Amino acid sequence: MKRFFYRSAGRILPVIVYLYAVSISTGLGNAQDALSEGKKFLLNNQPAKAVPLFYKALSDGKADTRTHLYIGVCYIQLGKYADAEQQLLTGKETDTAGSYLYWYNLGNVYFLQSRFTEAEEAYTAALTARRAYPQAVLNRANTRIKLENYAAALEDYTFYLNLEPSTSQKQSIQRMVSLLQAELREEELVRMQAEAQALAEEAEQNAAETRYRKLQEEINAHLRSVDSASSLSAGSDETLDYVEDYHLD
Repeated sequence: MKRFFYRSAGRILPVIVYLYAVSISTGLGNAQDALSEGKKFLLNNQPAKAVPLFYKALSDGKADTRTHLYIGVCYIQLGKYADAEQQLLTGKETDTAGSYLYWYNLGNVYFLQSRFTEAEEAYTAALTARRAYPQAVLNRANTRIKLENYAAALEDYTFYLNLEPSTSQKQSIQRMVSLLQAELREEELVRMQAEAQALAEEAEQNAAETRYRKLQEEINAHLRSVDSASSLSAGSDETLDYVEDYHLD
């Protein structure tokens, strides 16, 4: 049975994507250059003002290794998903140490476009690069709900609670876990009932075939018995010599 487990998956999907904290804090202490100004605008949720500053930092040769990540984040917030995807793919090739961040944000780009299969693949790539990355675990769980892969979603939600036992979303996720467990028990019951029905039908079919074969054997045996009683061999002891006298008046 399919259900909607949660009124809005977006309530537990972090829409504001992760930024590298060390780079941000360092940038805020610098002079008023384009890169640090762009970071400040992005932190203040002003992506439209941040984007041209990040591009200026790139053109001035004063960008850091995660500037493409920052631009991608801005484009996600602005709803420009194609641009965000391009920036994240570009940055991923040069920032191998932070590849999990690019894969994670690519997962968000795909999720927001309802490209759930690609989103799951991206979150999985992020977790391959960094296994215990809570945001990617949670978002992959949400994605798997969309894909109706409930068993895998349950594993991710459980893993996330192990990683973040004090999360503010704990009650909501525990409720989701309970619903998924109930759904999977119901699916297992339905599966077992279907299997039992199939076995019963197979047994009945086998029994019917056995009865049919037995009936055929009985019929054939009866026919052989009838043939033996009515077919007498010439010259057998049971053959009667027959002579009839004809009398003419």
